[in-house]
Amino acid sequence: MQKMAGRPLVSLSLALAATLLPGCAYQYYAQAIYVSPFNGNSGECHPLPLLADSQKTAFYAQAAIFWGAGNVNRQDALAGGDASIYWAHQFGRFQCFSGLGLSLGNYNARAWDSNTNWLPPINQPAHAAELNAYCGRHLFGGTGFSGGIDYVIPLGGGCEWRIVGVETNLQREFGGYRRFRAKLPDSLATLDIRDRFFGSAGISTEWVIKGRKEIVGLRISRGWILGAPYRDPKVYDSIRLGRLQYHYANVAAEYTRRRYTFYFQVDGGTKFNTGHFGIVYRLTP
Repeated sequence: MQKMAGRPLVSLSLALAATLLPGCAYQYYAQAIYVSPFNGNSGECHPLPLLADSQKTAFYAQAAIFWGAGNVNRQDALAGGDASIYWAHQFGRFQCFSGLGLSLGNYNARAWDSNTNWLPPINQPAHAAELNAYCGRHLFGGTGFSGGIDYVIPLGGGCEWRIVGVETNLQREFGGYRRFRAKLPDSLATLDIRDRFFGSAGISTEWVIKGRKEIVGLRISRGWILGAPYRDPKVYDSIRLGRLQYHYANVAAEYTRRRYTFYFQVDGGTKFNTGHFGIVYRLTP
């Protein structure tokens, strides 16, 4: 009787092991993906005149450094800086801005290493050896336009909630990293977007608190990448197990005193993350 009672338990254990073991043994295969360096890195923080300010129009100069990682499991790395000049204006319950900028940086397309300790385990791409011949550090740059408009409600004491905003960032890329993508054979990469143009559009919300001598703010935004190559690249994401789609989200905290604003921003994009630290100087009184 005891032997007969033990058999169902053994059978159940074997069946469970057979179900689980294939999942444990499954390994992902790396998808080599090379896109614009502005993916997840296309926008910066823009301080604006408050509704309570007597000055309705202002000009600003901005500069920042950025760093990040991209590709599958953040295989690659980039770092650089950007600068811009922009104009801002408020009218009624609305605030708007527009400006031009320049970005310069270095994109490190790292060699594919079978010893990389990724979790879950990921095999090298099928053409890893050929890809490695093209990998390395590549300079990149871009000229860009940014603009946006917010609807604002006052909260009292000079504080305000920029309850909803619409933003866009348009970049035209140049440099060695774009040439790297242009030369890369189609057969080696899962996705290789060679376009110079990179654009995004999104929505945001921001809270601004005014103190006696300083202003602090917190901004959250969410957006999508423009253009057919990013809207539907026709690639199945083997890690997320779904269709690859390009979008972004970011959070920025800012501190303003007199004419200076300091900010820190974190961006998360499709297969990309970046951090920014910048300073903005108000050129007008």
